[in-house]
Amino acid sequence: MFGVLPIHKPAGITSRDAVNHIQRILRPRRIKLGHTGTLDPLATGVLLIVVGPATRLVEFAHEMEKAYRGRFRLDAHSPTLDSDSPWSPIDPPVVPDQEAWRNAAARFLGRIRQVPPAYSAVQTGGRRAYELARRGQTVDLPSRQVVIHALETIAFEYPHVTIDVTCSTGTYLRSLGDDIARSLGSRAIMEELTRTRIGPIDLDQCVALDLLSEPDDIHQHLLPPSVLIPHIPQVSIDADAARRIRQGQTVPDLALPAASATAGAQPAPPPRVAAFDSRGQLVAILRSDAAGGYRPERVFPTTAAAIQPSTTKTPHSPES
Repeated sequence: MFGVLPIHKPAGITSRDAVNHIQRILRPRRIKLGHTGTLDPLATGVLLIVVGPATRLVEFAHEMEKAYRGRFRLDAHSPTLDSDSPWSPIDPPVVPDQEAWRNAAARFLGRIRQVPPAYSAVQTGGRRAYELARRGQTVDLPSRQVVIHALETIAFEYPHVTIDVTCSTGTYLRSLGDDIARSLGSRAIMEELTRTRIGPIDLDQCVALDLLSEPDDIHQHLLPPSVLIPHIPQVSIDADAARRIRQGQTVPDLALPAASATAGAQPAPPPRVAAFDSRGQLVAILRSDAAGGYRPERVFPTTAAAIQPSTTKTPHSPES
């Protein structure tokens, strides 16, 4: 197996629980599994489980944008920034109107600095932040840059507000809602969250966990690994180039896709390309070198036939 299983994660389980469910179905086969981005137990929606060699594409999948719909309560605060822990009302409450909320939210578009929640999977001192927070230890996480590509208020009826957000990987919606509320002199907790898309894969392409019970069910819904790298330019290679790549050799003469040039400048070759053979199977991720060639960065097996999606949408170029 070599591909991506798009799961519609239900509320009440962890992302790891979903992966373990698939692992139990595949036993006794020793197939490596992973996922491309954690969803909190409260959250639902798109969870991409990577199967077999596709686990080696996770770092590239992190470059894709993600989309969410979140519902927040604006007059409350909790240690976890969501309704999964006991929350306290803000006293006295600050009651912004819809215009004030929209104006505040607009200031969070683009590149921003965000501090992840103390109850998060971020590593600090070799431990998960939530492990330290649950022990009552003070967790002081540094801010980091994230990108908010789009933020739209879908519904506003104080104290509740629903927003749609498109953002970079690493963005915490719990923190975003609370930060917007803080800018208005209040606090917020997240009550619901659905991840609606990762890169080219949206909820319509996802399968419920309870519909998967046999290995054939997984085969039926497995997408090709290329859905994880739509943002990487693709090149077709012949059998000789594939052989050289699998031997670890640099390929100097790739037929690169056309690149757009800025005014008065030659188009720069892409720093990384995905090489596919004549069957449409992913052979390798290649990185450019100083001499103008491309050297293997990730090489993939060829024993399995190329997986072709049958009823899925055509992937499109995306931006977590």
